[in-house]
Amino acid sequence: MTSKIMQLVSVLEQTNSTDKDDLLFAKNYLEEAAAGNMSEYFTGLSVVLVDTKNSSVARTAAGLQMKKKLIGKDARARQQKLEIWQQFPNENRELIKHNLLATLGTENTRPSYAAQCVALLAVIELPLKRWGTLIQTLLKNAVGEGSSELLRESALEAIGYICQGAQGSLTESQLKQMLSAIVRGMRGVEPCKHVRLAAATALFNSLQFTKAVFQKKVERNAIMKVVGEATVSKDKDICVAALLCLLKIVTLHNQLLEPYFELVTTRLLGASDRSDISQANLCAAVYEALIYMIRDSSPNCYAVVQRTIIVIFDRLNQAIQTGNVHLQALLCATLHSLLQKIQKVDAPQISDRIMNAMFIVLQLSAGKSTKVQEQALLVVSTVVDLLGVGFAKYMPIFKHFLIAGLKDRVEYRVCCASVGITSLLCRVLQWQMVHHCDEILPVLIAGVGDISLCRGLKPLMLAVIGLMAAELGRRFLKYLNMVLDIMRGATSLQRDRTNTDNDQYIVELRNNVLLGYTGILRGLKSLRQTGLLEPHLPHIAGFINRLAQDSDMSDPLMIVAVGFMGDLCTSFGPRLGTLFETVAITRFLAKGKLSTNPSIKFFCEWVQQEVDKITEHDH
Repeated sequence: MTSKIMQLVSVLEQTNSTDKDDLLFAKNYLEEAAAGNMSEYFTGLSVVLVDTKNSSVARTAAGLQMKKKLIGKDARARQQKLEIWQQFPNENRELIKHNLLATLGTENTRPSYAAQCVALLAVIELPLKRWGTLIQTLLKNAVGEGSSELLRESALEAIGYICQGAQGSLTESQLKQMLSAIVRGMRGVEPCKHVRLAAATALFNSLQFTKAVFQKKVERNAIMKVVGEATVSKDKDICVAALLCLLKIVTLHNQLLEPYFELVTTRLLGASDRSDISQANLCAAVYEALIYMIRDSSPNCYAVVQRTIIVIFDRLNQAIQTGNVHLQALLCATLHSLLQKIQKVDAPQISDRIMNAMFIVLQLSAGKSTKVQEQALLVVSTVVDLLGVGFAKYMPIFKHFLIAGLKDRVEYRVCCASVGITSLLCRVLQWQMVHHCDEILPVLIAGVGDISLCRGLKPLMLAVIGLMAAELGRRFLKYLNMVLDIMRGATSLQRDRTNTDNDQYIVELRNNVLLGYTGILRGLKSLRQTGLLEPHLPHIAGFINRLAQDSDMSDPLMIVAVGFMGDLCTSFGPRLGTLFETVAITRFLAKGKLSTNPSIKFFCEWVQQEVDKITEHDH
């Protein structure tokens, strides 16, 4: 060992010192060495790293320093690293690569720094058609009979990193061989835990970039087999790594997984029964993978979905009894995903059990867990959608939880979910909402006027009020003036194009005010009480006139606005007088008649005809 290398070893050991002066000296020395001659610096680091006689501290520090110099955070930085590496003398480059490969299987730390540096150099070398022996060397190290467990482990790490970073420079044959080596390392017969774990991690790193290989049935079967075996491994780390692989496979290749659906579901549910379920985010990984599987499952998997609902429901009851709030949220999310796959004809058979469970969950989590509340409300919304008017029987109990959610001023997501369900209930139950309007409608009205409510919810509440106005008949009349006053206030807000967030809020508010007015007019027409809206027509027409001046009005908002104008024309006729005879509205309708959107064109032509009738009558 030369004196220069001995000094480098000493300095590298000082990087682990607790003495501030030692650390500062080591930092300055290494920076000066790199700035002085990067080629010699890299060569020296590789010599320290490969020599097993050096301390593990020095070797680890050498690997870390080399990794830092090779990593580029963006394309520009990576290009700079490539240019610096290209300037190294060829003999130095070859020695560095040789030393890194020779280091594999000799380090005492995990993960292997040599494996990481090999992969980082592979990203540079392989596109240049250099280091042609690298892949075959790594494959031999990973699966060779004479390879030690440490060598197989570090070779698999390097293979995974290379699949992730240099995939564009690898042939399909190379990718297939590398994936085959990874699969072999993951097999249940592999005696070394660290080799299996390295293989599972390598598979996770490679899945994104081996799609073509996964498309082939033989290779896919082999991958699914070893991943399935690993998910039931007694070793927690291997199980977690396998579950993460499974989640990624489901995310990337769900359309190919139908033949494996029952197997995967069984494996996931089995993993969730483990005693170490709460460790290492294993629980979240299990149910997240299951949700992905369910989301894109085909009708052929329906029987498995039905059986899984029963399993998840039983586990939810257990989680309620044990008070495991985190698990309750995961199970409710999974149940929500499962219910979206249930056929409506089967829903009544399970709805009682589900709703009774949701009542308990909502009661126990009130004011304690937003996540559980939100997920439980999503489950309820799916039940509403499945049962339709049949959900009415649950309203006497559920409305108390719904009202509590609508009144929640602390948790935005709970209030938002509650508003969403209220909107759904209005559309589904229609006139049957009349039995609950005196309790729900005042809460919505109060919410719109409450300055403490997140303003993003106010447009949604206005739209729901409009839905209720259309369905509640005479029961709505006592709230009419109060609602119209709120809408008058909402329409008075002016757009502010200098503030994107505020401007978007006002646009959304205007859209939902229009929906609210539309619902109110529809309800009054059904009662033949449109005259109650007549005193408000000048203000409403002024609001529409302001809307007509918006040059960037979206197509959906324009359709709502023109549709409402048409409803006003047919409802009030000559009583509108000259309210729609403004320059802005005339131009607005003329522009709409030239629109390429057939709905806008149709409505504008219709409204123009109605306005013309009123004008002719006045004259």
